[in-house]
Amino acid sequence: EQKEAIVAEAIAVRESGERVTDQAEVMKGLQRQWKAVGPLPRRADQRLWKQFREQCDLVFEARSVVLDRHSQRRQVMADADALISELERRLEIDPSLDRNMIADYERRLHALGMLPKDVERRAEEVLRDADRIVVARQAEDAPGD
Repeated sequence: EQKEAIVAEAIAVRESGERVTDQAEVMKGLQRQWKAVGPLPRRADQRLWKQFREQCDLVFEARSVVLDRHSQRRQVMADADALISELERRLEIDPSLDRNMIADYERRLHALGMLPKDVERRAEEVLRDADRIVVARQAEDAPGD
């Protein structure tokens, strides 16, 4: 009877629409409760365990997908930040930086996919500044008319 209630609660948690990370925490608590109840007659215990385990697996798999997505997003942001910082450094120290090189940075940034708005704005600002600096350098280096 207690394990049936735990299975019912696990189903309710999974179907609740709550964040999967919150669902996973509740499932961990339900797993502790399951263990505390102890074994039932084998056939009933196996049937209930299968139902309970299925609910837990679904929640933990969904949580894994969410955590992977968050990890990938953090990596993309770190990669974008590294590219932007690299371009900023090159602007300061590399007089040979030209529009083709800037276009390469722009391609590499776009290849990362969708960026958060603040990172995208920073990238656009640095690319615009880089283009202005390169144009100004070229004007300085151009022979007088």
